[in-house]
Amino acid sequence: MTMQMIFERLMTLFGSSESPDNPQIRFGRYSDSFKYRHKHAEWERTEALYSKGDFLAYFETFLKYIYDEKEKNLNYTRKDDLIDFEFFQGSKRIKGTATNDSVVAEAKFARFKEPSVNYMRKLMELNFSMRYSSFAIIDDLIVVRFQSRSTSANPEKLYYGLRELATRADKFDDLFVEEFDPLMATDTDHLVEISEEQKEAKFKHLQIWIKAVKDQVNLHAGNTHFQPIPYLLLSFAYRIDYLIAPEGRLMDLVEKMHASYFAPENLTVEEKCGAMMKYFRDIEKLSREQVFEELYHVKGTFGVTRPTSHAILADFIRQEKDNLKWYHEKGETAIASAIIEYVVLYILFNFGVNPPTRQLIHVIMEFLNPDYFMDLGFELNHLDTRKGAINKRFLIKKLDQIEAEAREQYPRFKINAGELNYDSQDKFLFSLIESIEKLDYFLS
Repeated sequence: MTMQMIFERLMTLFGSSESPDNPQIRFGRYSDSFKYRHKHAEWERTEALYSKGDFLAYFETFLKYIYDEKEKNLNYTRKDDLIDFEFFQGSKRIKGTATNDSVVAEAKFARFKEPSVNYMRKLMELNFSMRYSSFAIIDDLIVVRFQSRSTSANPEKLYYGLRELATRADKFDDLFVEEFDPLMATDTDHLVEISEEQKEAKFKHLQIWIKAVKDQVNLHAGNTHFQPIPYLLLSFAYRIDYLIAPEGRLMDLVEKMHASYFAPENLTVEEKCGAMMKYFRDIEKLSREQVFEELYHVKGTFGVTRPTSHAILADFIRQEKDNLKWYHEKGETAIASAIIEYVVLYILFNFGVNPPTRQLIHVIMEFLNPDYFMDLGFELNHLDTRKGAINKRFLIKKLDQIEAEAREQYPRFKINAGELNYDSQDKFLFSLIESIEKLDYFLS
């Protein structure tokens, strides 16, 4: 692959690839799903080295496997019989050492002034739910630690052990510091601040979305036809996850909105919506300062979602298409847009998807939220935002580029950009979702 093709691929992953001046902003959570083929070769090599008992070479190859060239997420040094390493997961830095005898990794979770029964009890509860790692106290620090003898640290255990340590530490550190006064944040010097302009744009649109969702929910709450409300609330939550990509409290409320709808099986739709509205109101109460504190650039090593077969995604799209078509034909544009957004962002929230699918979903999000992208500094050349029209030539070029890059790895991949419906935005988005449903990721 040429340097130009690599550059274009990176730009497409970060957003609209038409202009090199577009800001490089990550949307959504980090994903390590569907690593490229050379990574699979490294994984096979780790298994072979572990089986031979060549542990230092095994650990070094494993670190190369979890290294992400785009993220620059990991550093290590090997000297004699010792490997020192560090990698990053969201707000946490994980440091460790590996020898022929053992491997140890640790993240500084929080610092405390004095012990407290309240947070100690909660840490113990978390420990019971963890399989490979655990919280521990060292002097005035709470840490999360993984340790194993080298002989028992097979590749699967090492991967899931470090993943558990990293994702749990990253998920709970901000929440604990906010909830328990004796705790203070620690080891945060690696976090990269985003610009004030980006923070202002994200907070501004969060307030716009809150008002729009409230108006729509109030409109439908008094009707006997209650079905639109889950789409409105869930698309709002997933939009925060993907477009704002917050850390800490705001992200926790998003996850609780999701869980309050899908976890309880014995509640009615109305009761589930009531539970979601509780967390919606908590989001509404967050101050500008609270939201700003949770907006910063982070690096990732482990994805939260697991790689998922495209067939599962296609089944989910098929299940929702009838509802989408019904609202579209009734002229319920706001609900139809919410369903489209719900469908594609539910997929990203719950599944590890192939990169080309993620790129196509990003195109849909640009159509649904053009003002947001422009406030962040993006040029949307495939949209004529003044006329609300589609720039068909640029859009086909963009989709053809995604297809050409995908076909390097998946020869049967086809979007059929020329056959999509460009008569209106709604018709285009519906036809693009149908195209996503039919994507072919078979290798031969």
